[in-house]
Amino acid sequence: MLAAVLASTVGIGGGLLAAVPANAAELHFPFATDFASADGGTLTGSAVVTDNKLRLTQAQTGQAGSWATDGVFPSSLGVDVSFSYGMYGGSGADGFVAYLADGAASQGVGAPGAGLGYSCAPSGGPSGPCTVAGVPGGYVGVGFDQFGNFSNALGNSGPGQRSNQVVVRGSGDGTAGYRYVTGVAAPGGSLSTGSATGARDVRITMQPDADGVLRLSVRSNTGPGTPMAVIIDNVAVSGAGQAALPPTLRLGFAGSTGGSTNVHEISAVRVAVPTDLSVTQDFPTSVAAGTDVRSTFTVRNHGQNAAPGAVVTSTVPAALQNVRWTCAPAADTVCTDRSGTGNDIRAAVDLPVGGSAEYTVTGTLPKTATGTLRSRVHVEAPADRADAEPDDNTVTSTARVVANTDVTTTKSAALLDGDAALIPGGDFEYTVTAKNQSTSPASDVAVHDTLPDGVSFVGSADQCTADGQDVTCTSATDLAAGADRSFTFRAHLAEGFTGGRDDAVNIATASASTDRDGGESSRPVPLPAPFQAAAPAGEVSAVRESAQLVPGGSVEYRVTVRNTGNVRLDDVAVGVSAGGTATCDTVTLGAGASTTCTSTATVTQDDIDAGRITRKFTAGATSPAGAAVALGSDSVTTTITAAPQGSSAIVSDAAGSEIVAGQEVGYTSTFSNTGNVTLSGLTVTATLGAKPSCSVATLAPGADATCTGSYRVTQADVDHGSIVQS
Repeated sequence: MLAAVLASTVGIGGGLLAAVPANAAELHFPFATDFASADGGTLTGSAVVTDNKLRLTQAQTGQAGSWATDGVFPSSLGVDVSFSYGMYGGSGADGFVAYLADGAASQGVGAPGAGLGYSCAPSGGPSGPCTVAGVPGGYVGVGFDQFGNFSNALGNSGPGQRSNQVVVRGSGDGTAGYRYVTGVAAPGGSLSTGSATGARDVRITMQPDADGVLRLSVRSNTGPGTPMAVIIDNVAVSGAGQAALPPTLRLGFAGSTGGSTNVHEISAVRVAVPTDLSVTQDFPTSVAAGTDVRSTFTVRNHGQNAAPGAVVTSTVPAALQNVRWTCAPAADTVCTDRSGTGNDIRAAVDLPVGGSAEYTVTGTLPKTATGTLRSRVHVEAPADRADAEPDDNTVTSTARVVANTDVTTTKSAALLDGDAALIPGGDFEYTVTAKNQSTSPASDVAVHDTLPDGVSFVGSADQCTADGQDVTCTSATDLAAGADRSFTFRAHLAEGFTGGRDDAVNIATASASTDRDGGESSRPVPLPAPFQAAAPAGEVSAVRESAQLVPGGSVEYRVTVRNTGNVRLDDVAVGVSAGGTATCDTVTLGAGASTTCTSTATVTQDDIDAGRITRKFTAGATSPAGAAVALGSDSVTTTITAAPQGSSAIVSDAAGSEIVAGQEVGYTSTFSNTGNVTLSGLTVTATLGAKPSCSVATLAPGADATCTGSYRVTQADVDHGSIVQS
C-alpha cells in the first residue's frame, strides 16, 4: 500500500520523500541525461564527461571512476534504469557496474580492478579479505565484467574468476560486505562492444516485493539493431549480510581497470518508476458487410506502483464508419477521457495498483466492405513511469469481412430408437438445423435453445453444451451458401412432469456472426409423439400361505403389489384391516415392477365363533409428482368349521339315603362345553320339579356351567321306592 501511495504522490511535480539527507535533493522522475555535462550527478575518480558520454575509465591501467545522482528517491518505489554502454579500445579489462546506494551515504567510488569501482577488494590479489573500500553505502550492483575478477572471492564471497559475466553483488560499506549474489553469461558470450559505435542497450528493473526484498531483472541486446532479451529474471537481492532496504536510494555507475584496460562509457540514461501495464482486446474474427461492429479492449495495471496519466491509443479500422467509443473504469480507476468519436483514439486514464478500464468501440461497416479489418491498441506508461513488461502493451487483432447472410432455424423432437412412446422419466432427442439461405458463406454458426421446465439436457455428440436450461451448439467451420448444419442432443423429461405434449413447448434460434438480424427462430416445438401422460396405477393380490385355526394361532398372508402404470411409484405401502400390518420387500417400483409383502393375523375366539377370519389388504403409493396414488385392495377369507359339543352330570344331595313324603330333595347339574365354539342361551329342564337355576347362560369352549334345583318327595315316590331325576 505504501508503494502505491508514494507512486501517486512522488513524480513529475515532486511530493513526499522520507529521510532525505540535508545535502540530498529529491530525484524527480523521469530523470534523463545525455551527458552533455555531468549535471544531475557527481563525478568521482577517473570519471569524466566527453562527447555526450560518461566515460568511467580511459584505456589505462589502475583506474576507477564513478558518477552518482545528486538526487535520491524513495526505495519503496523501486526504479527502472535504461542506458547504453561501450566497452572497447583496450586489452579487455575490467568492466563497469550500475548500482544503487543508500541515499544517506556520500557519493564515491569503490576499488579498481576486480572491484569494478563498486565492491571492496583485497590489495594484494583478486581474492580474500578486503583492504580497499567499496562505494559508500552500496546496496546492490549489477556488474558487466569482461575480465572475470568481479566473480572472484572479494571479501571472501564469490565462486572464482569467470570472464564475460553479468554479476550481481549485494550491500556493503567500506571494506565489509558486497556479497556475491548471482552471475550469468553475457548475451552472445561477450560483453565487448568492439568500438564506440557498437554500443549495447541495457535495461535494469529493481523494485521491492511485499516483504521488502528488492527484486532485480536485467535485459540487454548484443548491439545496434538487435532485440532485447532477459538475462536475469526477478532475482531476490537477499541473504546473509544483505542490509535492510534504506528509506532512500541513489543511482550510480562505476567502472575500473587493473593490469589490463578498456574504455568504459555510459550514455542515454533514462530513469523512471517501474510499473506493469497491459492491454487485451476482444475483437470478432469475422464481420458481415453492412452490419454494426462492436469490440472491446481492457487496460490493466499489474504493477506495484500506480500509473496516473497512462495513455491508451487505438487505430480503429478505417473501413468502419460512425465510430464511437466509451470508457468504463473499475473501482478507483479514473477515465480522464470517458468517450469520443473517430477512428483514431487517444485517451488518458489513471490506473491505480490493480486498476483497469474497459473501452467499448462501435462502428458501422458499409455493405461494400471487403477484405480484412485490423485493429491495433497500445497502452503507454506515463512519462515518469517505465513498463517493466512491455511485451503486453500492444495488441493487434484482425477480422475477416464476409457478406451478410440469412440463417434460418428448424427444430424437431423425436423418440429414441426402440421407444414406442415418450412417458415422463424418459429420454428423447431434439434436432436443430441451421440453414444458410443466402449466397455467401455464414461464419461462426451457432444454435441457442432454452429448454422448457421439466426438460433437461443429457448430452450431445454435436458440440452442444448446457448451462442450466440454456443449450448452445457451435460449429468450427463456415456454413456454405444454401447448406445446412444439424445439431442433435438428448434431453430428459422429468418423472414428475404432469402435463401433456403441448405443456413443454420451446423454440431454438440459429445465428451467425455474418447474419445482421441475429438469425430467425424456429417454430414452437412440443414433446415428441406418441406421448403418454403420467398415469400412475397399480393392482393388489393376496393369498393365504398357512393357517393355525385355533385361538392364538397364526394365519400367514402373501400380498403382491404390481405397478401397472407408466411411471415410477414411491413409498409403496400396504394397509391391513383389523389393525394388522404388512412388510414389503421394496417401497419403490418402476413401471411394470412388483413387490411382495407379508402379513400375519392372530386367530381369536371371535373368528372361530364367526366361522371365518377375513383380512383386507389395501395398497397405496406416491407418484413422482408427489401425489398420493391408490393402487387397489384385495381380501382373503378363511372359513373355520364350527364343532359345538358338550357334556353334563347331575348329583343329588339325598342320593343313597332314605327319603320320606314331603321331604325337599336338592340336586346339582354340571354342564361342560367340549366343542370349539361358544355356546349361548344355555337352557336346562328337569323331569321332576321346577326348572333348575344355572350360573351362566353363555359357555365358552372348555368352560363349565352349574345348575341347581329341588324336588319335594310325594307318597307315591315313597311307595315306588326311588326317585329318578333327569
